[in-house]
Amino acid sequence: MPKPKPAAHDDAPHFGVLEQAILGAAGFEAFHESAQSQALLAGILDQAQDAEVVSFDVFDTVLWRDGKSELERFHDVATRFAAQLSGDAAPSARACLTARLTCASHAYQLSEMVEHTTEGRLSDIALNMMHALRLEGERKQWAEKWCETEIEIETEQLRIAPFIDDLIDRLVDMDKQVIFVSDMYLQADQIQTLLENCGCDMSRVAHLVSTADTRINKRSGTIFPYLSKMMDVAPEEFLHMGDSLTSDFRKPIEAGWAARYLPVPRKILQERRDSHFKTIETVFGQRKLPLPMSVPTV
Repeated sequence: MPKPKPAAHDDAPHFGVLEQAILGAAGFEAFHESAQSQALLAGILDQAQDAEVVSFDVFDTVLWRDGKSELERFHDVATRFAAQLSGDAAPSARACLTARLTCASHAYQLSEMVEHTTEGRLSDIALNMMHALRLEGERKQWAEKWCETEIEIETEQLRIAPFIDDLIDRLVDMDKQVIFVSDMYLQADQIQTLLENCGCDMSRVAHLVSTADTRINKRSGTIFPYLSKMMDVAPEEFLHMGDSLTSDFRKPIEAGWAARYLPVPRKILQERRDSHFKTIETVFGQRKLPLPMSVPTV
């Protein structure tokens, strides 16, 4: 008797109806206007009963982004920054954007390796940009101006997630410690500025950790044992939530934490992918030009 063929490997996540509903929603607000949002809240609060510490990713979890791609956002920053420059030799927005992409790639490759991982920092990226652009004057000051401009654009394009904001209040009332953990080139003080700019009450947050400071991250899984040791709390006492299937779900579970996957709706992911290629075409004249950055996936 022939053996049955093994099922084809399918790495796609298989979650419950709530996670699938978020993925299929027209947007963040559309899902949370539905009755399923209350079911999600009840499920998280039930899961949090067993946790001492509840950890949140920041971007697309505590702070929601819109349908702009990272590339379009960087182009917005480059356009505003270039408008502040003067003189015949002043670089264009296109040149500033190119420098931002190239110097970010170099920053990640050249940064100090900690536990086999590397992380870039915006401050390093910006200073290297100013050298690459050969700006006249004090380049460190111009680098600070770039960072300020990037924070300005981020503030304009981010908004606090009301669902998470309310959830944090409930968790604090349950005497849970709340922490924020972000895999990001922004350092903790810059992320805190963004959170406060968007109206997040940071007095409720025990710790804000950026991998730009620690040099170890969620996507490698190295940050989770570090946090457990830092807080002197056993892994099984943590619950983590975020939008990345790998960094916010699989890796914390591998470290012994509980986790909850809060995906970005596919419609927004598709908008970001479209934005990425449209920006390439607008700035560089070729829709499929390869760049030193990840292409948004759906």
